[in-house]
Amino acid sequence: MIKTLTLLLFSLSWMNLFSQLAVEFKNSSFEGKPDPGKIYIESWKDCGSIEFRFVSPPDLQPGFFEVEMAPVDGLTYLGMVTRDDGTHESVCQKLKLKVLKDSLYHFSIYLAKSDKYISPYRKLIIKNMVLKDIEYVDVNYDQNVVLRIWGGNSECSKEELLYESFQVDHTSWKEYDVQFSPTKEDYKFISLEAYYPDEAKFTRGNLLLDFIHE
Repeated sequence: MIKTLTLLLFSLSWMNLFSQLAVEFKNSSFEGKPDPGKIYIESWKDCGSIEFRFVSPPDLQPGFFEVEMAPVDGLTYLGMVTRDDGTHESVCQKLKLKVLKDSLYHFSIYLAKSDKYISPYRKLIIKNMVLKDIEYVDVNYDQNVVLRIWGGNSECSKEELLYESFQVDHTSWKEYDVQFSPTKEDYKFISLEAYYPDEAKFTRGNLLLDFIHE
């Protein structure tokens, strides 16, 4: 009886492993010319500056804002931040093949944070309820964030939260296994979003992403 149960559990685990479908991304290592506030990244669309007006796009690192970590794969990787005003950065991609409702998908991605992500911060000088001036001061976006993955059917839409990581609190690359199963409908777009660990507390943080693969 015990042998039969063990064999059954092993068989189910084996079937589950091979029933998972891969998600195919283009430019999965975020390759391009390193640049702060990269408006165009091949095959990826900046969504943060669409959702929040007048904010900068994500960055292709390394080499900017004192971020010097070497890539896992290729020459560059994506850097995204969260801000203490509630704005945060995200990107999306239209998939070659939709992810289908009630199907199980997986991929792996390398994540990290940088202990330094020094960037100008816009400080408003207000006196007697009147804006008098704007100052820019350098601050460190060094707090932990999480990665959120969304499914959608239009560019940058966030129709279903498919995955949320634990807090990324490590300053060296770690591989994360992402698994999800859409429950509402099929999706043509996948969005990757840097977000706050505590939804009620806006903090300045950063997230580094590289090498999405099976």
